[in-house]
Amino acid sequence: MMMDYNKISNLFSVLSNPKRIRLFFMIYEKKRNMNDLEESFSISRPAIRKHLEDIISLGVVKREVINEGNRIINYYQITPVGKRVAKFLKEIEKDIAKKTEEGDDVFLTVKPALKCDIGKNLVRVNKLVRNFLNVKIGDPIEIVSKKASIMLRVEKAYNSDSDKSIIRIEKRYRDVLEVKCGEKVSVRRKK
Repeated sequence: MMMDYNKISNLFSVLSNPKRIRLFFMIYEKKRNMNDLEESFSISRPAIRKHLEDIISLGVVKREVINEGNRIINYYQITPVGKRVAKFLKEIEKDIAKKTEEGDDVFLTVKPALKCDIGKNLVRVNKLVRNFLNVKIGDPIEIVSKKASIMLRVEKAYNSDSDKSIIRIEKRYRDVLEVKCGEKVSVRRKK
């Protein structure tokens, strides 16, 4: 069976809104009426209704109209597809939280430190790498080779290196890591 990419895209588009995803998970927890939902949000009833219409259009939530005495009340509940989507999203959220905790590795090509950096216990990487690792200048990062790992303070790359996927490491640390210039090392935020 061929995947319907438009439906999947629409699902992620609708659920990319924080208010809609919060509504979705509130309904996932238990059947809700408009009053329940309105108490939890600082937005108007028409805005909540619009968000609900978008969620209902996906088929992950359904509206049930119940006549209670002289009042008609709309209840919203999760559908079987909605339960599967919610479980999937919870798993993804756990994976994202775990990955954020662990950090991501970046593979960089080793280059020699310049003379002015010898003895300063630092490595130089560009801003893109620092942003990816979520580290600031002065933070420690872990440099990992096949043989060893070390922690060194990160500094900004030289202007001439700012667009390169390299890490400048002085010789004594390259010796500890048992790497030569031109080889790759893994770099990660300190855990």
